[in-house]
Amino acid sequence: VRRVSMTRTSWHPRFPQHWYEQRRDSISPHIWTTVYQCRATPKEGTLVDPAWWQFYKRSELPLRFQQEIQTWDLSLESKKAHHSFHEGLVLSRDAANIYVREEFREHCGVPAVAEAARHWQTIYPRAVAKIIERKASGPAFIQTWSRKIPGLIPWPPEGRRLGSKESRLNAVIPYIRGGNILLPINDDGTRPKWVQDYIEQFRQFTHGTHDDRIDALAQGVLFM
Repeated sequence: VRRVSMTRTSWHPRFPQHWYEQRRDSISPHIWTTVYQCRATPKEGTLVDPAWWQFYKRSELPLRFQQEIQTWDLSLESKKAHHSFHEGLVLSRDAANIYVREEFREHCGVPAVAEAARHWQTIYPRAVAKIIERKASGPAFIQTWSRKIPGLIPWPPEGRRLGSKESRLNAVIPYIRGGNILLPINDDGTRPKWVQDYIEQFRQFTHGTHDDRIDALAQGVLFM
């Protein structure tokens, strides 16, 4: 089976890019990565079982949260399809439960990230703390935008090592397995496409192409 990737433009000449895009959207993420990207992993995942995730409808959200933040994993370059993504999340905590409220995942310039962070600030005014991973373009983003965007906090704190991706994920697996990380679903109980893709990236780790979602969630949960 020829391996294809949604982040590349080198498609099989018999099948144009839009064919793969339509195919990807019509099948499960597990079948897409196994059949079309040749990245077979167990259905229960190598580290994170998809069955561990919990879900919420917007109508079921608590009236108030104890804590809200933005958490960002910024790529060194993210303007082209083969680059890594800029990834951002809004997280809201109610006691032990953490709700994933919004996701930003784009190939774009840094100004678009800054605009998204400011836009989220108007929607979630209590999410003043914006956790920025201390690698790639994160430090430059803080230096450039700290006077225009409040609450930019580098992570990890000064003097602490970032640790491997596996160790960061392992630190938050108990929260996922314990049902304390909740993802949004539609009012009819179906899952938005980005939520399906989100679960799939965790299931594939460490065999997937990207891990930006994992980094952003891990640092946000550990900060909280």
